[in-house]
Amino acid sequence: MDSKKETRDAILWEVLPSTKMCRVKIQGSNEYIVAYYPENWEKTPFWLKPGNTVKIMHTGGVRGKIEIVGHGILVPTPVAGTQFPTVEEGEGTIISGCGLLACETPRMVVLVRTGIFRINGILYGLSAIPMSAGTNFKMSDGGFFNDIAAAVAINAAPATGNFRYDMFSVGVDTVIDYTVGTAAAIPVKPTPAAGHLLLGYVFIPWGTTVITQESNIGKEYSGPTPSSLNIAIADDDLTWTELSTTVTISVLDQFGNAINGTGYGWYLKLEIQSGNGSVSSDEEGSSMTEIGGHTGTGNSVVFTYTRDQLDPGDKSPTLWAKIMTGTQFGTGGFIILRNAAGEIML
Repeated sequence: MDSKKETRDAILWEVLPSTKMCRVKIQGSNEYIVAYYPENWEKTPFWLKPGNTVKIMHTGGVRGKIEIVGHGILVPTPVAGTQFPTVEEGEGTIISGCGLLACETPRMVVLVRTGIFRINGILYGLSAIPMSAGTNFKMSDGGFFNDIAAAVAINAAPATGNFRYDMFSVGVDTVIDYTVGTAAAIPVKPTPAAGHLLLGYVFIPWGTTVITQESNIGKEYSGPTPSSLNIAIADDDLTWTELSTTVTISVLDQFGNAINGTGYGWYLKLEIQSGNGSVSSDEEGSSMTEIGGHTGTGNSVVFTYTRDQLDPGDKSPTLWAKIMTGTQFGTGGFIILRNAAGEIML
């Protein structure tokens, strides 16, 4: 008798993975029946989901134990209640595409890709931009015509010291909405309107003149920190009678903007890596190898390079500027020295 097994079809109503159990309804009943499913499956079968018909079996040897053994064939109808469980509606989301791209020839324009999105369980699509749709989209922008849904001009960057998040979103009307964020020293992201999905943010630091994928699309704000140096040589080609030139070293943040120091400021050094001559600063005097100076509350130090004016003897110098912070970094420059005949001295 223990070997006798009875099978029947049922509608799977709910799956409870944590207990390896589920609830089903069988023909002629509106009651939930608790059933187990095997624990030795290598992977969960595709049919183990609410709304599917399954085959259940009363397991011999274990009183009252019911187990799911496979895909059912017939769809049972209950005496009362609904025949199928309510299928959960998927959240609004981007299904594919719909991302933001910078133009391959960077300027203040953002491209929006075609794609599919879901709102309230309904799928919508962003169609490709027609070739006649204005001047924002150009052949040199990158992306195929059937892959770009819009080319949107970005508002000018905020005033000095401020940052901004601009937002792209879309609703059931499939119109791409461009929202200009509020400029602030510490920016806050706008939020999509009700019934709209976020397509992405564009981060706009002050001083931005072109939009790039690396610096703006989906980037997060972080407080300005010294990240690079700029070297500006007033005259990088000295004739025999030109004895010196100024070399201005400036500190820039991660956005490419000037970042000022406080107190004594950033400590910068200018070094002669090859060639000859001398470098000097108002703060430390002169040296034939390297000299330093502080920016104070500004972001730059003006050094002076002076040639030896020896013929033969002068050699065109390679200069290296560096900032003396916890993580040192720098940038280089080169000055051409010429003799009395106008020839380059190497």
